[in-house]
Amino acid sequence: MDGALSPCPLRLAPVGAVRHPGYPGGDPMIRLITGVPGAGKTLRAIHYVMEHKERAEKQGLPFRCVGNVDGADPSIMGPMEHEWYEYDEHTLVVFDEAQKTFRPDSPHAKAPKRITELEEHRHKGIDLILVTQHPKLINHHVRRLVGKHEHITRKNNFGLVNVHAMDRAFDVEDRHELHDADVTPWKHPKKLFDLYKSAEVHTEVKGLPRSVKVGGGIVVGGIGLIVLLVNSFASSFAQQGQAAEAAVEASTDTPEANVQEVAKAEPAEQDRGTLAVGGMWTDNRCRLVDENGHVIDTDYNTCRNAVERGLPTRVRADPT
Repeated sequence: MDGALSPCPLRLAPVGAVRHPGYPGGDPMIRLITGVPGAGKTLRAIHYVMEHKERAEKQGLPFRCVGNVDGADPSIMGPMEHEWYEYDEHTLVVFDEAQKTFRPDSPHAKAPKRITELEEHRHKGIDLILVTQHPKLINHHVRRLVGKHEHITRKNNFGLVNVHAMDRAFDVEDRHELHDADVTPWKHPKKLFDLYKSAEVHTEVKGLPRSVKVGGGIVVGGIGLIVLLVNSFASSFAQQGQAAEAAVEASTDTPEANVQEVAKAEPAEQDRGTLAVGGMWTDNRCRLVDENGHVIDTDYNTCRNAVERGLPTRVRADPT
């Protein structure tokens, strides 16, 4: 394949190796990425792998990466078959579930070589990315050597998160620390999903449009549509392609009245497809529902793209 890269080869680092002045990532660092399950920690690591690769190619430098990310595309990451410090300069090393490698221990315990060698990682010209749920899950000695810590928190259910960053490891449970951190919104890049195998099922329920949320039917109508979505998604495993319907109850203001409001507000949109207001997907199933509570028949890619793009949105129903 044109432009494909072979898995990162092993080249033992010579004693006293010095960083090449054109190191693609700048000064080598230890980057720590933390966050709750599903926040996009591993995805963020893959993002930096690709960023590292692009910089190396622009500078005409070799790109080498090893790691333990499950299902990582071999064109961007080779298997980690040796200790990280045995690789050559310019190597990017990724530790997913880093707590398994850099476990906490007693402050008085003798640190293993894989930890003490981190003190010299800049001289070796090796960049490291450590991924774990919480900074306290990794060794305190490692935390003191972190050059960039990013903690990811969910912003909403549309694949948008907040990245809290500091130039040191910080306490993610301390609201003052979180407040002092630089905060940047980040949208999960869909194009990177195929470059590795996520450890979790990507299941998301997206929001409903304001016209459905507002009014007397907010509780009953909103929950009804979500229940319908979950039920229809589950039934798709038994009967692929079968449309499911459920009654959406309301006390005084009905969803139908709110749907009419949407239709009046967007008369020109009607010929551009069906308005999807809810969606859910996993690695091999995807379902969308419209404002009437009906399942929209679409192919998997159309459905998943709609959910990732953000709902509500209009989609073309599959004529088959």
